[in-house]
Amino acid sequence: IGGSKPKVATPPVVNKIVQYKQQNPTIFAWEIRDRLVEEGVCDRENTPSVSSINRILRNKAAERAAQYAMIERERQQLASIYGFHPWPASICDSSVPWSCHSMPHLEEYPIHEYERRGLEPPSEMSIITTPESGSSQEEPSQ
Repeated sequence: IGGSKPKVATPPVVNKIVQYKQQNPTIFAWEIRDRLVEEGVCDRENTPSVSSINRILRNKAAERAAQYAMIERERQQLASIYGFHPWPASICDSSVPWSCHSMPHLEEYPIHEYERRGLEPPSEMSIITTPESGSSQEEPSQ
């Protein structure tokens, strides 16, 4: 019958397990267990089992995957609503799989998007739409 052992995977122990795995993704659970004892995080009597360590790592990986999926859904929803990426490129992180670097940057929007959003197009653009006439005209190149 389960629940007869005291819980040894306290938050500090779980954090240490995750830290070891982040530092060395190929480390085995038994190596993590040995390292917890060597570094004094746990003693031999209260060290999590190899099965517990593997379960902790699986659960943490599932949590991260769920977070990435949620963020990706939100990003796609915002992109579909606004027709462009709502965050500036400066806050994007290229190491993150759902990074916004694949989305257009502000200078890549069509002219009508600038007008619709009340933005000033970049000075490099050669064609502008005048608000008074609604027509396009050539802008002299500098």
